[in-house]
Amino acid sequence: MPGGSAAPKNGQELTRAVAALGKELDLEVHEQFEVARRLWGAKRRIDILLIHNPTRKTLGIECK
Repeated sequence: MPGGSAAPKNGQELTRAVAALGKELDLEVHEQFEVARRLWGAKRRIDILLIHNPTRKTLGIECK
């Protein structure tokens, strides 16, 4: 696999890498952002939320 030795080993490492990349790209970065509630009432969180401030376009990312 290309880049295998440089690939993140777990979800937390991937979350940190994605957050760092978002900051490099001058995006607003939120980690463990609460987005909704599940049918049974539990809070639903997404790993990374990236926001492009001029357009307010938003991208939610789950890091597994």
